[in-house]
Amino acid sequence: IPQSMVMGCPLQQPLEQSLLGKEFAASTAPTSPMQTPSVECMESCCCYYVIAMPVDASAVPSCGPATMDVQALPQVNYATFAAQEPQEAFPGHFPPALDDSQWWFQNQGPGDFIDQSCCDTVMSAGGSPGSKRGPGSALARRQRRQRALQQQRLQRHAARHDSDKAHAGAADVELAAELTRQLEKGGALRQEASGRLSEPSLMRRLSFAPAGCRAVQLALEVADRSSAAQVAAGLQGSVSDAIGSPNANYVVQKILTVLTPQEAPFIAEELQWAGPALACHEYGCRIYCRLLENAAEDESTVRLIDSALAEVDVLLTHPFGHHVVEGVLEHGLARQQGEIIPVLRKGVMRTANSRPGAYVLEKALLYSSLEDRRALASDVLAALPSELHGLMRSQLGCMVIRAMLRSLPAVAQQVRQQLTEPRLMSQLETTKHGRRLLASAGLSSVSDSSSAGAGEEA
Repeated sequence: IPQSMVMGCPLQQPLEQSLLGKEFAASTAPTSPMQTPSVECMESCCCYYVIAMPVDASAVPSCGPATMDVQALPQVNYATFAAQEPQEAFPGHFPPALDDSQWWFQNQGPGDFIDQSCCDTVMSAGGSPGSKRGPGSALARRQRRQRALQQQRLQRHAARHDSDKAHAGAADVELAAELTRQLEKGGALRQEASGRLSEPSLMRRLSFAPAGCRAVQLALEVADRSSAAQVAAGLQGSVSDAIGSPNANYVVQKILTVLTPQEAPFIAEELQWAGPALACHEYGCRIYCRLLENAAEDESTVRLIDSALAEVDVLLTHPFGHHVVEGVLEHGLARQQGEIIPVLRKGVMRTANSRPGAYVLEKALLYSSLEDRRALASDVLAALPSELHGLMRSQLGCMVIRAMLRSLPAVAQQVRQQLTEPRLMSQLETTKHGRRLLASAGLSSVSDSSSAGAGEEA
């Protein structure tokens, strides 16, 4: 097989380890590092090569070269072909074979088009590397110069962008300070500032800036309701982006605090478009909480919460989603609270031992219905003594137990009976959260008694 037909060419898939490839690599004596790879290199798939050999198109089986019968290939006088071969072959284009057969490329079908751009090196008939696409060719030098110029243009553009951004940021800081002074003075100056912030582009730009978002929040807070609604309308169409911003999300929260859903209906609409996944966002969970605090019974809020509670099992232990569940337990509808309690009871001890779940369980023990609180407390107290005492010794568990003490009188009495166990009490006295739990239960610890006695003696 002529060595000129071996070209370094990256393929989409590794070269198949066929018998033909191994025989070719073993029978060819490389005269240059850029020539044929060794058998070990081919078997490890570290280098990918295209091997060209003259065969009859009709002799190529449809199953590919991995099952090709070597004896079935037509015999060609390769030495005669190598002697008559051109000194330089263009990548992707080869002269016809001596027997008028087609060139067939391993891993490609007969007659397939070979992309010339993927061939980087061409071997001449004498075995020396060609220079048509080599690293020292004029084409390669021109491409390197073009890349260097392009990199310089990108750097200049980035520098101008940073400079313009810095100037714009400084101008926004001055504008925000001026608007804040006008809003604080009141009267005509406040109306003028509110009118300027009613311009959507200005309001949107300042909302996403650290200093500007404070000025916008102040305008929403001190302006009359109609002016505040005009200012809030500047975020219409950008609510999702604003929620994802560390600055603009506070503006959205302020809008939900000072305006009703009817005065800013676009907030709930765009939240519905964003989907319930926003409840698990670092800032999106805050928006859900503000909606529950200020408009839990509004129809649009009810739809949003219902869609979010479809994944309540995920929200319970999510670092941000659990805040939404807590808001539902504290401010949501009774029907929505009833959807959370059964999920909590399925693994109450597992939930109590996780940080997000402990906060949710605390809210459930304080704000759910009497029947639900009694059922949750019974599930916790019915756990094994080792699990219950371990929960009481942990910092998160102490929070849950304190909520049980505040839940129902009968439940509090059962918790005090568990806390009077001598070994458990001695262990609780060694930690700060344990002493707080004993104090909440009205149980004096040994250390408190000894310290009180020492004070009397003094």
